[in-house]
Amino acid sequence: MPKLVIVGNGPVEKDHSKLVDTADRVIRFNFCSTYTTGMVGTKMDMLAMRQGHGHWHLKRAWSIFPPGILGQFNEVRVYNCRGPAGRHFNYISRYPEMAGKLQMLDTTQWEKARAVLRDGACDHGNWENPTIGFVGLTHVLSDDRFANYDILLVGFTWKVIDEFHPQHSEKQICEQLAKAGTIRLLDQ
Repeated sequence: MPKLVIVGNGPVEKDHSKLVDTADRVIRFNFCSTYTTGMVGTKMDMLAMRQGHGHWHLKRAWSIFPPGILGQFNEVRVYNCRGPAGRHFNYISRYPEMAGKLQMLDTTQWEKARAVLRDGACDHGNWENPTIGFVGLTHVLSDDRFANYDILLVGFTWKVIDEFHPQHSEKQICEQLAKAGTIRLLDQ
């Protein structure tokens, strides 16, 4: 079974570099703060960002990644959490290596993640503001391309204390998905 590793930006307790670098697909988020830890490998196929902060995240990633690494992404998904998708021309003009890879998404996936939180195990937190990692996870789970993948999560953001995002609820839902065999959680 092919492996897809979703690398979050939360603390990582063990070295998962070999697992990440040998996975069939690897997804990272925003400015990939765990990239430089040496614990989560270097492979990356997809970068997912939140619109509005996307340029800032790319600028930060540009300073973290070795030169040219952004061009190695097969896809860059910019999730819109507020209004109509747009302004992608700014990304392309600033990062020409993104041409043909950039997907500006409307609020549909953001709303799906909010619905999962609202209807799921949400007994704590604000379901209105899912983390970009959780939005990306719900997108992967609804994407037919990954239906037969072994999906692993490492360094997920619920380990970070943040009152703005519903980490406790996201963690509960991920634990339920793991118990059902839909995903596997690493660093637990």
